[in-house]
Amino acid sequence: MLWIAIWAWVGWVIFVTAVVQGGVLFWAWSTLLSKSSWSLNHILSFSLAAPLLAGLPGILLLFLRDRRQSAVVRMLMVAILAGLLLTLPRMLLAPTATYAAALTRSAISAGVGLMLWWRTGRRGALRPRAAGHGGLLLLIALLLLLPWLRLGALGDGLDTLVALMQAGSLALLLAGLAAYLIPYLHATSPDYNANVWMGGVLLATAGFVIAGSWGQMDTQALLAGV
Repeated sequence: MLWIAIWAWVGWVIFVTAVVQGGVLFWAWSTLLSKSSWSLNHILSFSLAAPLLAGLPGILLLFLRDRRQSAVVRMLMVAILAGLLLTLPRMLLAPTATYAAALTRSAISAGVGLMLWWRTGRRGALRPRAAGHGGLLLLIALLLLLPWLRLGALGDGLDTLVALMQAGSLALLLAGLAAYLIPYLHATSPDYNANVWMGGVLLATAGFVIAGSWGQMDTQALLAGV
């Protein structure tokens, strides 16, 4: 019964991020805001509230005693909290403050990712082999930048540096979430295939929330639903 509640919550998180948040933002952009009774601040306020709304059903689940269930819920709660924090630059900084917003997002993302790695290592769950896998995941995430580096609009040197910094910090956050969750899954079940499937679905859900919170003009939130 508790697993049904957890998977229902995962579906709720995806629904809020993709359908509710994405739908409201698409409506705002398609009506050009000037024809709407909502201001841009109203739209951004909703973007800030959406991750919090997605996290509300999970609060009661934090009191689970089963290690596997608790790890799943706590990882998703961390992802939602990270998504909430990553929305703050969008709220507090002007759309034109691109460098300040990008650096703030990078600091938040890297900070949460490093905290997860530190906590995982402190409890002894992060063995050298697992740390190596996390480094490989970080490298793979950075390799996803190759099409942009080859064909994208790089801008000047500072633009490229800031973009690389954001990509690295985002990869560090996702690798930290994986490092936090995967040892719990393997420690509580010998079924490797089930662990890979569950870990993939949960980390994709976490990435969904974070993608919807990234960026200064909500385009990532719109693209997350595509």
